[in-house]
Amino acid sequence: MVAVAQHIGSVLQGPVNDAAGRKLSKLRTRTPDVMWDATWPRGDLWVDWRVPKTYGLGIRLWLNGYGLGVGLRPYPDGESGATERAIAAIESRPLPGYEFLAGGRSKAGRDVGFIGGGSGEVFYGRWFDREAVAGLDLRAEILRTASQVAPLFGLFTDVSEPSTVPKSDPTPLEPVVPDDPFADLADELLVERAFLDDVVALLEDKKQVVFYGPPGTGKTYFARKLAEALVAEPERRPVVQFHPSTSYEDFFEGYRPETNANGVMTYSLVRGPLAELAENAHTEPDRRHVMIIDEINRANLPKVLGELLFLFEYRNTPVRTLYRSTPFELSENVWFIGTMNTADRSIALVDAALRRRFHFIPFFPNHGPMAGLLDRWLDREAEPAWVGEIVAQVNDELEKELGGPHLQLGPSHFMKHGLDRESMRRIWEYDIEPFIEDQFFGDPTRIDRFRFESVWARFAEVAAESITADAEAPSADTADPVAEN
Repeated sequence: MVAVAQHIGSVLQGPVNDAAGRKLSKLRTRTPDVMWDATWPRGDLWVDWRVPKTYGLGIRLWLNGYGLGVGLRPYPDGESGATERAIAAIESRPLPGYEFLAGGRSKAGRDVGFIGGGSGEVFYGRWFDREAVAGLDLRAEILRTASQVAPLFGLFTDVSEPSTVPKSDPTPLEPVVPDDPFADLADELLVERAFLDDVVALLEDKKQVVFYGPPGTGKTYFARKLAEALVAEPERRPVVQFHPSTSYEDFFEGYRPETNANGVMTYSLVRGPLAELAENAHTEPDRRHVMIIDEINRANLPKVLGELLFLFEYRNTPVRTLYRSTPFELSENVWFIGTMNTADRSIALVDAALRRRFHFIPFFPNHGPMAGLLDRWLDREAEPAWVGEIVAQVNDELEKELGGPHLQLGPSHFMKHGLDRESMRRIWEYDIEPFIEDQFFGDPTRIDRFRFESVWARFAEVAAESITADAEAPSADTADPVAEN
């Protein structure tokens, strides 16, 4: 069902934009994950064509076991009174044949059995009972809806472009929902917006988080993109990479030798990246500063951090440091995002005092918020789906063989364009097999099991089915795939 949703969304991307009069700021297609969680599959499907720079404003097709709804999804984001304000705004411009349909945890409207969604969910659309769906010209109904609800976008945002669809009332509209800086980031990173909200909330709580998981799961990329969204200026979001030789003096500050004008060797106190960032944050107390510490667990953390470990928890508390004669304090507006490769060192080896001061956020290919990331990327970039299927199957096997998810294959290895069997073989032989040989050192039987030809022999059937399905799919230029489905 979710595959059908993805198909409908991509095939009608252009026609929906045309019907909605979107010429510059194009609507963006979004579909749900296959699973609600690690255990339960979805019981319905939806497709959104969303307005850029908004959380969820757009056109929605929503299908469940009782029927199908197609209409406007303003998504007021659960703020106090937001649902009521959204309903009042829509009621000021009612559309014939449209009604409020209860969606998610919202009780607003007629209950048609929708599930999922947030507490502020509002859905204003036309409903077709199950018996009517088989004879429905779905493409025509979606495009008709796009044309009818597009003028209502202006009720909820000031970022939508002028529509070429005639409006029933030319009176300027007051926006009631502010621009959301994280909506586009969630789309770019191919994660749920709720996950981004969780990460930011955790940063607000302890001021520091660590992303941990196998290599290639996008931890550093995610950290950099999030830091850019949180802090615009590069000088307020430095990146530091730890390694076994990193010292307290490198990270915070220490005395360094230098020669004076008379050629005499002297020592001066030189600030490291943390001291510089702390100084800047102290002079700009109302501006956020974010430091990314990449590969944080590769250094000897108790030695590198010293008394800074105390300051992570007790902000704005003066502390005597190793080289200063005056107290030093770390202000509340300094946040830290660390990344940790658990294939090198287990999280269990990290000092317990440090673990207590950081929130730890998992990045695993087959579990948690990053599950299905490769599948979503392959779908967005029109690359073959069988690549994701094979990687997911191998990761399941590796998890059983190695007793956990910390040594799985990260999706970034396979986020390449032009994927086919030959390019997959090269990636596997030169990137994956050395990793496999390291994990199963001294066990040639298990190593051979995860070589490319052995993996292909086990899962070629998956690839063959996907290739055949792609080859048999009708072209969007020569057929009406949605109507046929």
